[in-house]
Amino acid sequence: MKNNLNIVAVSGFLLSLFVTGSAHATLNVKVLDTSLDVGSTATLSIEITGTGDLVAFSSLELRITPHAGNTGGTGLQFLDPDSANYVGDANYLFGANSFNLINGNDSSIVSTTSLPSDTFVDNDSDNDFLNQTINGNYLLASVQVQHFLPALTDPDSVLGDQFNISVIGTGGNAGTGDDFLNTNFLDEFGDPVIYTSMTGTVTLNATAVPEPGSFIVLTAIGCGAYLRRRRAKRSISAGNLPLLR
Repeated sequence: MKNNLNIVAVSGFLLSLFVTGSAHATLNVKVLDTSLDVGSTATLSIEITGTGDLVAFSSLELRITPHAGNTGGTGLQFLDPDSANYVGDANYLFGANSFNLINGNDSSIVSTTSLPSDTFVDNDSDNDFLNQTINGNYLLASVQVQHFLPALTDPDSVLGDQFNISVIGTGGNAGTGDDFLNTNFLDEFGDPVIYTSMTGTVTLNATAVPEPGSFIVLTAIGCGAYLRRRRAKRSISAGNLPLLR
């Protein structure tokens, strides 16, 4: 009887270690920092990293938030993408067994939450809803953003403005149906996979502007060329054709 109790106690201890260990996430979602020129577009990459994590379904939600110190307002927006642009990537999370890839499905959506086109949502799964083992870094998504310069705004005034790109979700802990509208990962049994996330930053590039001295030199060269052309025209109009040698 005593031996049986010891076996039960040891089994319970090992089970508690397994459950506790599985509750600590190694899965991480990271939006990579990027930059773009004023009024242009750029591609954001979202990376997922794991150490043996099992995932059969993924849902991703991103949100753009301007930094409080921005001088140029709220001009960064998601462009409505076609998820087929990245599900075919060799390093994509679900690889060649992606449901969206196999079925030609585009599940990505751009919508407005607080600001125009500030929210991106996409989801995908293993085509057979079987676990994929996440070891190392994989591509979770890529999406384009575009900067729209507000009317009557000096482009130079917005240089250096920054925007946060945040991963929206509960880290897989809530376990409610609402999680499917946010960032969420499930294993093949439908159980949530706990994750952490890292916000990325988009920065508006400074445009190279010639030094004042360069303007003076360029102006002098331009004026000299203009005066030479004027003198040549006057000479020809007066009948003084240049001699051929």
